[in-house]
Amino acid sequence: MRPKSTNSDRHNPANMKTNSFAALIALAVSSAGPALAQQLGELSGTIRDADGNPAGNVTVVAEHITSAERHTAATSAQGRYRILAVPAGIYTVTASGPGFPEMVRENVRVQANDVVRVDFDMQRNFSGDAPTLERLSIAFNFAYSTITGTDTELVSPGLSLEGGARFNLGLVQIGGGLRYSTHSFQNVDHTYNTFLPFLELRKHFMFGSQRWYPFAAARAGLALESMIESGAVFRGSGTAFGGTVGIRYQANASVGIELGGSYDYFNFGDFKADAERIWRICIDQEAGTNKNTLIKTVELCSPSSIPPQVGDREFITYEGTRRSVQEFRIFFGATIMLTKVTP
Repeated sequence: MRPKSTNSDRHNPANMKTNSFAALIALAVSSAGPALAQQLGELSGTIRDADGNPAGNVTVVAEHITSAERHTAATSAQGRYRILAVPAGIYTVTASGPGFPEMVRENVRVQANDVVRVDFDMQRNFSGDAPTLERLSIAFNFAYSTITGTDTELVSPGLSLEGGARFNLGLVQIGGGLRYSTHSFQNVDHTYNTFLPFLELRKHFMFGSQRWYPFAAARAGLALESMIESGAVFRGSGTAFGGTVGIRYQANASVGIELGGSYDYFNFGDFKADAERIWRICIDQEAGTNKNTLIKTVELCSPSSIPPQVGDREFITYEGTRRSVQEFRIFFGATIMLTKVTP
């Protein structure tokens, strides 16, 4: 049988202190739970690549600056991410992924019950020495090239120079330029020159870091050929199309170094001869039997025993003298950014 409590027990100072202390602990515990639960925030945002497109499969890491606690999420195909239940504090937020250079935001403050938006855009927030976006650039390269024509035995190694300018349109770059190639044909004592004014579409890709840019380009243009001899000038024109693949190393914010290769197909027709009279009979005869090649006609009509004769020049177009030429090039050159977006 439990003894009844007495008035002396209820008014005992020791018992009263014990009861008061227990009540304070209960009150603190009951109010601490909601308070602790409210100290969480959220990080979210959108990530875009150098072309302004959403960047999927990019890893976003938020690291607390003192505790080094890390919270991670990956972007969706739409370039969006969310990191939930992030304890309040100051964080360093990093974004990185395949084909996406590491980008960092420091001193990001997360507050309780708040959503903090942290976006990454390579066009405006590039991390590194290279520019985020080329507005206008000029390029030039020097190449070892090989030309093969309709007559396959006329294989000609030579050199070429190319220069041009490009404008960034977001997804691709569009540009134009001029190429000059000179070739001395094997077993044929003539110099053959090709001029190529062209337009080009070019696409850059990221490769591991902000300094390497693989690229591919498609090109179309007008091909002009010439061969100048002591007694005659031969010219032709046609269409051309081709492409380029290569890689650019971005040495600094203004200069990039490029290495690559290109292929172009030329379709010429109706070569023209501005020849002296002593060449005319031979040219007329050989053009009728060698309509598919300019080189062989020139070779057959230039015996060293026949001296050139001045006067009586006549310009004639030889219809039907159509032929094709292919040019392969291995080039080395540089790109100079004239305008750019800086970090």
